[in-house]
Amino acid sequence: MNLPERIPTEIVQLFTSAEAWSYLLVPYDRKGNTVVCAGERERDYESAKQEIEVLSGFAVKIEPVEPEELVRQLNRYYRKEATRAATAQSADLSRIGSGQGFLTELISKAFDEYASDIHFEPYEERCRIRLRIDGRLIEKYVLDRNNYASLVNQVKIMAGLDISERRLPQDGRILYHRGERKFDLRVSSLPTIYGEKVVLRLLTRHAELLELANLGFSPRQLADYTAAIARPHGMALITGPTGSGKSTTLYATLRRLNRESGNILTIEDPVEYTLEGVNQVQLKEEIGLTFGAALRTFLRQDPDIIMLGEIRDADTATMAIRSSLTGHLVFSTIHTNSAWGSVSRLRDMGVHPYLLSGTLILCAAQRLVRLLCPDCKKEAELTESEREQVYGPRPVPSDRKEAEDGAGERISEAAIPVDNVDANRTEPFPPADPRNSTGISASEKTGPQPAGKTEEAAAGLAGNKTPVSSVACCETMRGESYERMPRQDRTHGHLMQKTEQETSVLPGKQDPEAHSHKHYRPVGCERCYYTGYRGRTAIYEVVPIDETLSEAIRESRPDIGPLLRERGITTLRDSALELFRAGLTSLEELLPLLRE
Repeated sequence: MNLPERIPTEIVQLFTSAEAWSYLLVPYDRKGNTVVCAGERERDYESAKQEIEVLSGFAVKIEPVEPEELVRQLNRYYRKEATRAATAQSADLSRIGSGQGFLTELISKAFDEYASDIHFEPYEERCRIRLRIDGRLIEKYVLDRNNYASLVNQVKIMAGLDISERRLPQDGRILYHRGERKFDLRVSSLPTIYGEKVVLRLLTRHAELLELANLGFSPRQLADYTAAIARPHGMALITGPTGSGKSTTLYATLRRLNRESGNILTIEDPVEYTLEGVNQVQLKEEIGLTFGAALRTFLRQDPDIIMLGEIRDADTATMAIRSSLTGHLVFSTIHTNSAWGSVSRLRDMGVHPYLLSGTLILCAAQRLVRLLCPDCKKEAELTESEREQVYGPRPVPSDRKEAEDGAGERISEAAIPVDNVDANRTEPFPPADPRNSTGISASEKTGPQPAGKTEEAAAGLAGNKTPVSSVACCETMRGESYERMPRQDRTHGHLMQKTEQETSVLPGKQDPEAHSHKHYRPVGCERCYYTGYRGRTAIYEVVPIDETLSEAIRESRPDIGPLLRERGITTLRDSALELFRAGLTSLEELLPLLRE
């Protein structure tokens, strides 16, 4: 018998975790008052059936499956850790209206499963609870609409919110303290057409775990970052989408800079980590305590370092610039897709380029990437289309036979402007606008060629009997070399030293040794709860601002890509590719970054 690919949550929660493991049964279907369960083949379930029917009131039908399949489904839908906390699914749901037992157990369960958020969502006919684990939402419970309002009120009471207000969004905070577990939860309620949607974000209070060296920086990036934040004044910006770990990076930065001799002030929404020795202020816009208003007050508090939770508008951006100009070190976040995009974003907010060039010392972008489970990942070959997405088109073999007219034809073609050369042919010059990871073409990199340059090059290559691939020639013209540095794998605790074959690959260039790299795909096992992934790591794009880049900002140059490539800046795309080549992540995690 084959079990369905996905068992509905309404069926799963008919049994508690303790019951499922005790009876060795997995419910997967319901027909009227009869629940169909998968059971171990050749096992006597008669007494278990009678007990379940007496306790639950519904009939039980058992379909035999192989023991290995039963254990796999039990681990997938009923985690053993949940039995210790007695997080009874059906029993807990019945206690929603009688106290906070279900809610506290739900929070504890989310903590055990390393969830970052808990979502309470109402719909027309049902309500559900989902947990975000490793960046993905997983449905855990389905509730009756009659119980949902009571659960939301319990959350609002614990967070100190107004339970009578259901028309406006509200924000609050819960301090969860049960035994040795102590952490904060940020609460956000949002009115929808079917009721209030509530999201709880779990915030760890263990700031001592925050170390810059543990966040995912490469050695070169870490050196650039630490050198920038060691400066006495200026502004450093961290960019990225919501949930990319920007706040964690800022807190790790403040922890490194926290000294007895310095005065550090922060304005945050919300305060996610508490740091001893840092003066942290909670944003309260309803009473006028905004980012801009707090910054004006901060300047009268004799600060050395200021951390601004987010630059949202022109007023906040202007105050941040003024703070950095008056001898303070300012850290903040901003929402852009790339590190250099923060410059354009601030200019759009009305910040003058000459002010920005005199204050900006660093801009960095980051993302979070899921890591493959090391216990079940499976080596697999990439298809040709997948290989091209990652490494670009294959280079033209150097031993390809020349056309009969050979050198004479190449000479005539060499005189053609670079932009008109067919990319599918082997030329002494690059094809039209070959792009690297930052979107910079070779023509942009090298600039326009003098009139006689093509003829000289053609004359020099006329006698060459070995065609030169366009990509290889492009690399020669750029004259750049790329060095692979050791990277610390935080999840598995070892240092991965790259071999000579594992040299960095420019996007748009086929790696000549790509066939020797091991690529892995997610499978799923008991350790990763059959998701195929376990844990996440951050990847970075760090751009320290030197005099040349500062001048480019002041002059509002539209394209500074060549300057970044000259400095060997590792892009987000390059960092993701490094993880993929090392076998730590999958193609499906890599593709969103390749398409940015």
